[in-house]
Amino acid sequence: MFISIRAKLGSMLFLSVFAVTLLIVSAQQYHSYLNFKKYVRTTSETAVKVAIDLSDKWINDHLNLAQVAAYRIEKSITSGSDVGRDLSEFAADNRLSSVYYGDDASGTILDSGSGSTHSSGALKELKWYAAAKSGKQATFVPPTLNADAGNRVMTFAAPVFDGNRWVMKGAVGFDMPFNELSAVIGSIFVMPIERLLPFDLQGGRMGILVQAVGMTDRDAQAIISKYTANSDAAPTANFSTTNEQYILIAEKLTAVDGLMVYPIAMKSLIQPLLIQAAAYFAVTAGCLLMIVNVAWLILGRYIRRIERLSVAAQAVAAGKFDTEVPKMPDDEIGRLGIAFNTMVRDLRQFMTTLEITTREKEAIAKELEIAAQLQEKALPRHVPNVPGLEVAARSFPAKSVGGDYYDFIYPGDGKVGFVVADAAGKGFPGSLYMSNSRSIFRVISLTETSPGAMLQKTNDCMVDDASQDGMFITYIFGMYDGKTHKLTYSNAGHFPPLLYNTKEKKFKTLGEGGMPIGIMGGTAFEEESVDFLPGDILVLYTDGIIEAMNLSHEMFGIEQLEQVIRDHSSKSASAMIEQISSHVAGFVGAAPQHDDMTVVVVKAVA
Repeated sequence: MFISIRAKLGSMLFLSVFAVTLLIVSAQQYHSYLNFKKYVRTTSETAVKVAIDLSDKWINDHLNLAQVAAYRIEKSITSGSDVGRDLSEFAADNRLSSVYYGDDASGTILDSGSGSTHSSGALKELKWYAAAKSGKQATFVPPTLNADAGNRVMTFAAPVFDGNRWVMKGAVGFDMPFNELSAVIGSIFVMPIERLLPFDLQGGRMGILVQAVGMTDRDAQAIISKYTANSDAAPTANFSTTNEQYILIAEKLTAVDGLMVYPIAMKSLIQPLLIQAAAYFAVTAGCLLMIVNVAWLILGRYIRRIERLSVAAQAVAAGKFDTEVPKMPDDEIGRLGIAFNTMVRDLRQFMTTLEITTREKEAIAKELEIAAQLQEKALPRHVPNVPGLEVAARSFPAKSVGGDYYDFIYPGDGKVGFVVADAAGKGFPGSLYMSNSRSIFRVISLTETSPGAMLQKTNDCMVDDASQDGMFITYIFGMYDGKTHKLTYSNAGHFPPLLYNTKEKKFKTLGEGGMPIGIMGGTAFEEESVDFLPGDILVLYTDGIIEAMNLSHEMFGIEQLEQVIRDHSSKSASAMIEQISSHVAGFVGAAPQHDDMTVVVVKAVA
């Protein structure tokens, strides 16, 4: 096949642009990855240090509380008041399950939790008692397993002196659940925490490892071994295992002369960015490939026109003087064709024009047929199969192709989204505009679940293209959470959907939102959450339903739609779709359909 030099140069140009653009996108994504990694590391280190400081404060506060309890017992002993009653009052005032006092002289333990006194032959051998007496100040016992409660506890204790503070009379102590320290650390969110692992350091000191959700026990033990062998390791260090890369942040717990180690799993934190970058790269590559294909098709049209002139010139050279080239656009090639046609007789001009016109109409009809098939395939083939919901949907374009569409979004975790949209205009322009917005909406739904945020991002992506040709599109998007039975929705200039409560037999119009998509950039879309309980029915529709007109130019109207829903609310969602379609068709009669019609019915069942 003969290919001109211009065609070869054009192909090389487009392929070069394609390769350079992909290289630029790749470099941008890699640069973003490095910046994000640096940001994650810096921010995480700061947050972890704050969390460890809070942990240190929590331990110090409870040491002080143990000292206050000791002062309280000393005062009770000096004044001769009831020690057991004072213990109970102190425990209640400070929300402690139990405070206990070990008396050195009697060898007994008084427990505020049970309110009883019991003998302990080995009182001086108890860890908390021995630690308080030997240290002569508030102290603690590293986490141990409480057999009665079935969880780990930290014991805080302090010595009790006589009135002159010369002779130690005993010791007071109380237990704190170890998981409360987990809550303190988790209040500064870096990574979700599964548990805290205490371990022994050199010199009898205590270490605590923060084990995040997803960290394997094998990795946790490997990190513990690192600090068990060398408790004076660097405060911040890199540590790699078979499946993860960690930044280890170790800070001293000054209150107890201990060490807390907080590993940050970098791979887990950065993985969402890598997934987003891959998706962005794939979308960019697909768009560039489509642009190159379209450009090649356009270039091919010029090449074919030159080939026609070449064939016609050869026919004239062979003596076929009735040869004529088809009419072409007014450019250099087109003018050459006009000059060529003046050299031949006009005998076959009408037949040639008629043949071209017929071919064009057939091509347009075929393209419309293919477009209609593609648009029909773009609609969901199956409605969501969600426990507790019945879903049905139907769409009727006014022409071969339409500007309406509906879709379902599945973000996971028991959620499902319902989308109904209506593009300005009907036919092929509306269909193309709708397809573009649907693609953008689908891509955004991969990383976003908030209805208001999704509409805002879709609007920001489309507003520049839409403002140039006056196109816009209305959206209604609702996200149902099967766990909470809540429906969160936002409206972008669409007719408000209807929410019918079959128990109260009342309608609620869902109108929160903003202006249509594609009109103004930076628009915020409000969202609202409503209960969606068994018996509730949600009907989303386009204006083609309520504005359907009969031969008398009367519209079907919102009142008739509400009446159909009210009369058939006991039926299934698919049956309600049939009733709505039937009533609209019966109302319109022989009048032609003037707009696309789409309706989605969602019914909550027990």
